[in-house]
Amino acid sequence: MQTKEAAGVRRFAKTDYRHWLERVDMPGRCLTFGVHLSYRGRRMRFSLETANKDAAAKKAARLYLSLVAKGWDETLKQFRPEKAPKPPSPTTVGLLLTAVQNLAEVRVSTLRAYSQAIRTIASDVAAIRSKHARGKSKGRADSLNTEEWRRAVDALSLDLLSPATVADWRRRYIERAGDAPDARRRAENSASALIRNARSLFSKRTLRTLLETMPEIVLPDPLPFSGMEVSQKVQSYKSRVDPTALVNAGLAELAGNPAKLEQFKILMLGLLCGLRKAEVDTLQWRQVDVVGGTISIETTEHFQPKSHESEATVALDEGLAEMMKEWKKKATGPFVIESQQKPNYHKRKNAYYRANVHFRRLAVWLKAHGVDGRKPIHQLRKECGSIIATSSGILAAKSVLRHSTIDITAKFYADHKKRVTTGLGSLLVPPTSALES
Repeated sequence: MQTKEAAGVRRFAKTDYRHWLERVDMPGRCLTFGVHLSYRGRRMRFSLETANKDAAAKKAARLYLSLVAKGWDETLKQFRPEKAPKPPSPTTVGLLLTAVQNLAEVRVSTLRAYSQAIRTIASDVAAIRSKHARGKSKGRADSLNTEEWRRAVDALSLDLLSPATVADWRRRYIERAGDAPDARRRAENSASALIRNARSLFSKRTLRTLLETMPEIVLPDPLPFSGMEVSQKVQSYKSRVDPTALVNAGLAELAGNPAKLEQFKILMLGLLCGLRKAEVDTLQWRQVDVVGGTISIETTEHFQPKSHESEATVALDEGLAEMMKEWKKKATGPFVIESQQKPNYHKRKNAYYRANVHFRRLAVWLKAHGVDGRKPIHQLRKECGSIIATSSGILAAKSVLRHSTIDITAKFYADHKKRVTTGLGSLLVPPTSALES
């Protein structure tokens, strides 16, 4: 067979438009030329959008040069954008939270805290206001109700939460607290806690599992919150409560009043046993051994402990054990704290307390009796830890409070109620004879 060279036909390089003069075509009823291009195992037809053959060949040459220089993706973006690969949609806050929830590696209450943290930061960065927000944005006309706010925040891209953006948010969050040192310290701790909780959604373990099970998830680079140093200015619990007076007041004002008995139960379980609010709310009589004098904090159908160490047995004071025997005889349901509310713990998106009405009323009572902390119910637990640390040492306090490490106990509950001095002050008191002269 005679070749083109033998026949005197000149061959041109593919980069020369003359190579394409014999390859562009106008099939059927087409009014413009087109060409098929093949490169690295892929073949596609391009419309050259001209009825002039020379112009079509020159465009075909440019197309081929683009394939060689830039590859298929960039060439398609320029010449056939409808066929170009679509960039992956950025992962939104809502998509991330749904994905992490489906992994079932984080307890419900923990995920709730993480979700609230990242939504709070994202909404503040994007200036999406809730009608339930605190501070200057509360009650604004452009504020959204809870469901509207959540939908708007969940639609935000994670790209919004770059380390620089979050750092700027933290600065503004603290500035809003004003210049008072105690207010700034609280704001700094709150901002750090929000960042730590939100950053936990991007832990190595979570990301590894997430990317293995959902490769379509596209995360920003760098990750939100990456490289951010956050510290907490811890202030040890300072006891300003007279626990004896508090118990006596509870006996006098709450214990004998049927309408206030549940408040007294909460007071005793918090102050004498160091139980957390959720532990009190979900405590059932089957967890209480009134004969042996113990309470078993364990996973139930309504409650999951904060950590593995939180699952433990708590000893009851003898007097409280006797009281609980009488309470149990009169119980009308499975829960230690009686309430008209149903245990709908798994049906609520936010924190839910079946006995919330009793908690609110006791909080008012506690404030009236000198428990002036921001969380008076939780302050009962702190007071319990302080009493145990003073009387029996920090290890005993860790055991009662069921902390995961003794560092936590030492950090927050190391305050002692006893006066500790050198004793040298006695040298400063003049002798009695000197005073009498």
